[in-house]
Amino acid sequence: MKLPEKVELPPDDFPKPSKQPPTGIACGTVDMLGPNGKLPNMAKRLPTEDELRTWNTASQQAFWEQRRTFWGSGKGSGGSGWSGWTVGDLQRQLRKRDIWPGGDIPFLRDRLLRYDFCRSQLLPCELRTEAEGVEAEMQVGVLYYKVVSRPIDLGMIKQRLAAQEYPSIDEMEKDLLLLFSNARKFDVSWRHCLLFPSARGEANTTSLAATGCGQRPR
Repeated sequence: MKLPEKVELPPDDFPKPSKQPPTGIACGTVDMLGPNGKLPNMAKRLPTEDELRTWNTASQQAFWEQRRTFWGSGKGSGGSGWSGWTVGDLQRQLRKRDIWPGGDIPFLRDRLLRYDFCRSQLLPCELRTEAEGVEAEMQVGVLYYKVVSRPIDLGMIKQRLAAQEYPSIDEMEKDLLLLFSNARKFDVSWRHCLLFPSARGEANTTSLAATGCGQRPR
């Protein structure tokens, strides 16, 4: 029984949610604002990113505010904005777009907003699908060290025995019991993740907190 090699996943450096649209977006001269200075409701036909870049700055800003209100991070969102969206709703919307559904509410909201506005600027960690994220986190070298806080294997016990580090049989027995306990704990967690594949990618569910499945340590 040898410990699995530990695998370190790269950190998820998600950008902080912002009230303002991302900088560096090209703009054109097309004015989409109506006579009243407002942008028509674009919910039924969102512009492509290429189309949006032909709009002037005022039109782009108006579209950003419109989608920001829709996803609920703006004022006066009413029933169509945040008050109507649950965390599960937002995660389902992200899954439909094949982008990462994990993180806290402000990050879910911001990711959907930037997807509508400038999806080409989403980071690789945001463009990762749920299946890809789960596959990475289901590596034995990742999951084992989330579940087991005090790793030990037979090789370590043999080394301590050879070095006469055990003052008594009872102390060696404690390490052996820890070895068996770790094996049972990991086996339960591993089986849970295999039996419930739909749950292991839920990034913010307390049901997986005990196994560490689908969640990265912060």
